[in-house]
Amino acid sequence: MPDEADRFGGLGDALQSGSDEDPSDADASSTETTTASPAVPEAPSESADESEPADTVDAVDDVEEFPEPFGFDETNQQSYYVRDETFDPLAANRSRIRAVASKHGLDEGDLSKRELHDAELSVLQSFEDWDIAVAVEVLERRGVDVDEEAVRAVFDVLR
Repeated sequence: MPDEADRFGGLGDALQSGSDEDPSDADASSTETTTASPAVPEAPSESADESEPADTVDAVDDVEEFPEPFGFDETNQQSYYVRDETFDPLAANRSRIRAVASKHGLDEGDLSKRELHDAELSVLQSFEDWDIAVAVEVLERRGVDVDEEAVRAVFDVLR
C-alpha cells in the first residue's frame, strides 16, 4: 500500500518522463500562461521606426491595466463543505462583484474563482477577533455554552 503521507509521490516525475518537452521549456510555458504581461522585446531593432502604431500601444496597456493580483502557482487548493443557505449569499455576491467589475472595464470572465475565494477569506480575516468569533460560532452550533473570554485566553496562549 502506498505511503498515505505521499500518495502522489513520483507522479510528477512519471508525467514528466512521458513528455518529449525539455522540463525547462515546460516551466517557461506554464509561466507564460499564468502571467498577464505580454512579451516585450529587450531592445528595439535597428530598422524599427521609433514610434509604435497607436493601436499596438493601446493593446499592451489594456492587457496590463488590470493584472491578476496573484498567479495560480501561488495558490493551494482547499475544499470547503458548506450548506446551501451559507453558500448562496456568497454566490450571489460574486455575481454582484462581477457586475461591478464589468463597469470598471473587466470582462465577466476576468475574475477567477481563486481570486474571489482569496478576497472573501482576506475580508473575513480583516475583522478583529475573526478567529475567536469563528470558534465561538462552531461551539455554539454544537450547543456548547461558550465563554468568549475563555476562548480568547486559549487563543492568546496558542498565538
